[in-house]
Amino acid sequence: ISVNIEASDKVAAIDLDYWTDYVSDGQAANVGSTFMQCMQTILHHLDKTLESLDCFSPENREQVFKWNANIPPAVNDCVHKIIEQQVQSQPAGEAVCGWDADLTYAELDDMSERLAFFLAGLDIGPEIFVPTCFDKSSYAIVSMLAVLKSGAAAVPLDATHPRTALELRVRDTNSKVILASPTRAELFVDMDVKVIAVCKELIDQLPSPGDWTCTSVNPENPAFVIFTSGSTGKPKGVVLEHRAVCTSGLATGNAYGWGPGSRILQFASYTFDNSLAEIFIALMRGASVCVPSEHDRFNNLAEAVNNLRVNFMDITPTVASFLRPSEVPNVKGLSLGGEPLTKDNIETWGEAVALHCCYGPSECSINSLWNGDLGGSTEATNIGKSIGSVSWVVEPSNHDLLAPIGCVGELLIEGPILARGYLDDPHKTSEAFIYDPAWTSGNNRRLYKTGDLVRYNSDGSTTYLGRKDTQG
Repeated sequence: ISVNIEASDKVAAIDLDYWTDYVSDGQAANVGSTFMQCMQTILHHLDKTLESLDCFSPENREQVFKWNANIPPAVNDCVHKIIEQQVQSQPAGEAVCGWDADLTYAELDDMSERLAFFLAGLDIGPEIFVPTCFDKSSYAIVSMLAVLKSGAAAVPLDATHPRTALELRVRDTNSKVILASPTRAELFVDMDVKVIAVCKELIDQLPSPGDWTCTSVNPENPAFVIFTSGSTGKPKGVVLEHRAVCTSGLATGNAYGWGPGSRILQFASYTFDNSLAEIFIALMRGASVCVPSEHDRFNNLAEAVNNLRVNFMDITPTVASFLRPSEVPNVKGLSLGGEPLTKDNIETWGEAVALHCCYGPSECSINSLWNGDLGGSTEATNIGKSIGSVSWVVEPSNHDLLAPIGCVGELLIEGPILARGYLDDPHKTSEAFIYDPAWTSGNNRRLYKTGDLVRYNSDGSTTYLGRKDTQG
């Protein structure tokens, strides 16, 4: 693109030239309107600094506000209640296909109900946090679902983390009870917490709860706490409420086309929010969760995928690079996320499967943008459009100014998928979750500042460019 200006004392003629092989008419129009807006703003505000000038043109405003005209409504339900609908509709359907146990929806419901009733007897309920610590296992899923049914929030821990890190998580959540596998229960010896070693034998001994159910839990209560990696400081506990997970989950499941007959690989570590998609979105949609052993997960993934009859994988681009479509012929759908995609990912998988890309920080309940049209694309950085939410692009140094279409800015997410905030950290919560930027109409609108740099494309999709805190 080039801009040519011919000026006299009274008028200026401005021409915008561009190569149509590289720049679309829509992109060129955005550049033109932004350039004119900048010129007019400078002329009318000669006393202001450049960074404080609003270069968001009326044409851009009309387009962006049209894209974001409808914020999706919240799904005011609880995760376990939606799963119970699947129990009623397909009790004999396979809920979990694991290396250590296969469970129908009726069996998963019965086992988790027994354990939930036991937890309720220990005064576990809403607004209480219960850590879970397992290697890959069907009983990890039983345990987390039991925590939800008790009314409490599940806090997945990484069994490979040092004991000191695990103890910090127990303290951070003020936990009194932990659910762990028999082999991992010893990690919590001498901590001031009750450890329940969950296995089939224990659950078989627990009484049936009869007609008991936790009636006090509601969609505004926490369902999960996911601790961030801590790459930018101390790990923060992201508190996800039921309604946020349900809203994001059902939108994601619908985008993926999951339902009965879908067989979803459970690959992600429990401490990554993508595991919630592989487990709980799958169960809410009536799919089967396929659980490999820890050994197979790292050493024989293709064989495990085939043995478990997996037909959909939701993994990182790095993991996908170790597989080839010919090695996993039953896989018909693949979603890549958690890190930037590469052109090699698209070239390898684009014609073999339905290829998706999803983007979403933990603070936005798993997924907030989705690109379901990667098959014939060469744009590996296009993360698509919002699901369960709307997205805005603002000036990186000033969230009160919207960034023009095509310009680099920070991505903000708005909608019912936002987390409650960070556990016991109101300061960091108020920094990341903001209310009513200047360009909104007020009304207590809440948005999450992702810290990611993106730009709008002319079709309303979003291109990911990197982290704001890594830019020099």
